[in-house]
Amino acid sequence: MEKLISIIIPCYNVKKEIDRCINSLVRQTIGIDNLELILVDDASTDGTLDRLYQWEKRFPDSILVVGCDKNGRQGTARNIGLQYASAPWIGYMDADDWAERDMYQTLYDNAVTHGVQVSACQMGRDWGDGNLCDVKEYCGIAEEPIVIRNVSQRHDFLRHGLPGSINTKIYEKKFLLDHDISFPEGLAYEDNYFGALVVYSVERAYVSRKVAYHYYYNPQSTVSGRNSAHQLDRLLIEKEKLKELKRRGFADEFREEMLGSFLRLYYINTLHLIFTRFDQLPYETLEQMKEEVLLQFPDYRQSATYQKLSELEKGFCQSLEHTMTRERWERLAENYRYLIKHKK
Repeated sequence: MEKLISIIIPCYNVKKEIDRCINSLVRQTIGIDNLELILVDDASTDGTLDRLYQWEKRFPDSILVVGCDKNGRQGTARNIGLQYASAPWIGYMDADDWAERDMYQTLYDNAVTHGVQVSACQMGRDWGDGNLCDVKEYCGIAEEPIVIRNVSQRHDFLRHGLPGSINTKIYEKKFLLDHDISFPEGLAYEDNYFGALVVYSVERAYVSRKVAYHYYYNPQSTVSGRNSAHQLDRLLIEKEKLKELKRRGFADEFREEMLGSFLRLYYINTLHLIFTRFDQLPYETLEQMKEEVLLQFPDYRQSATYQKLSELEKGFCQSLEHTMTRERWERLAENYRYLIKHKK
């Protein structure tokens, strides 16, 4: 039986969580017979691979296990999974997340009915009790086709992009291949790169207001733990993303959007992460961040993006204009921690 959707799931040391994820997929209303689950074991060491083989044995016509000899991180696993995908539509999931029973039916119906390249739904955070919270309201066009035919429409679309994460969507496989959209390998935050290529390339999309994806917040994950060097992978990702968007010819028409994304994700958001999750500030990294922003966008203060920043964000940007000693970095970090602690 030909499959409708291939769902690629990177799996690394998720023996305790994977059953919840796969159970939510084999019970999808679209029918497991219409799904192809590609479980890519990223050289797990906790018995995950054996558990995946048990699932493959139960559903041999719908589950394919791919084992990797070396850990290449999620980007590598997703790229490998795409090579095995046989369905015309591609979905991604994280192994510790799960889906509402009608998520993929909803995404597929909207994709086919409206003839789009990307079909999306909403997501919420789940602490493991099944209750969705922290659902961010999507301010873009929902429940009607989004068509992007020209530069002006792309500008409008980029203001809101697409909701949720890469996991709340299905993508036309042809669209991904035609536009050479894949993941950086060996780095965290690889989804920021993939998602940017999608929103700059897609011409037809559909967004459902349905909240159907459960994002499990794991404080021990790569991007949540304290003092993890992988948290700074985001800097490499943002540089590679900017480089690739320039290579693809977007810099002339969409410089403002690229500036805004780089200033927020590369600098402002990373300062927040460093100030709140690092016990010792990486001073050399902080100085390199300053140099990179001024190298890429020396005129950032004249941009519309800068004018719309909050006072707190503009305060962060003041560090770009001043010589920052270790003492000044420490004082900025302490003041910021105090502000967010007493925000309420």
